[in-house]
Amino acid sequence: MKEKAVAAWKTLLEGAASGKNGFGWLNLPEADISELVAMGTELRRYKNIIVIGIGGSALGLQMLMNAFCEPCYPALRKEGQPVLFVADNADAESNEAIWRQVDPQNTAILVVSKSGRTLETLSSFLFFYELFWTKLKRLLKTTISASLGSFLYACTDEWHQTFVPQRAGRLSDLGFDAAGFLLGIGLPGIAVWLRRKRRDNVQL
Repeated sequence: MKEKAVAAWKTLLEGAASGKNGFGWLNLPEADISELVAMGTELRRYKNIIVIGIGGSALGLQMLMNAFCEPCYPALRKEGQPVLFVADNADAESNEAIWRQVDPQNTAILVVSKSGRTLETLSSFLFFYELFWTKLKRLLKTTISASLGSFLYACTDEWHQTFVPQRAGRLSDLGFDAAGFLLGIGLPGIAVWLRRKRRDNVQL
């Protein structure tokens, strides 16, 4: 029995040292987790986090939630603590229930799949991705429409001033008007869109 235990331990150590699949957990105590800490800091800025996974990818997270979160989480949670949703079922009704509870502008999505080919996880990912992308396109369309409307108003205002005594329509004034509405409407809206798009690329 002792010889078998020693042989099994040796196999575990050799597998971990060679990076063999299934043995990496032995190296976790000495692993560099700085990237995970940085991601955790970034995720705390969101109000909601949706984790998409199935099987162990979901059960492991749920176990950690039960171990480290407040009792009755998320109904009772610390101030500023994100609400964590686990989408572990490809059922559309379940995913729609999650979607109805989140603000897309303040929600991060994490996809967990060891193989990267889990069909149920891919199905749920595409479900949420489509909803988020539709929301982003609507935001961009609104921003562009507001910017064009402001520009047209500035043009008509300068044209109107050509009929006012001691006033004149100036291209420089139009430039200042354009800078104003870009700062007030265009840039913040586009910045939000780019930020969400970058988070899609990093976290989706």
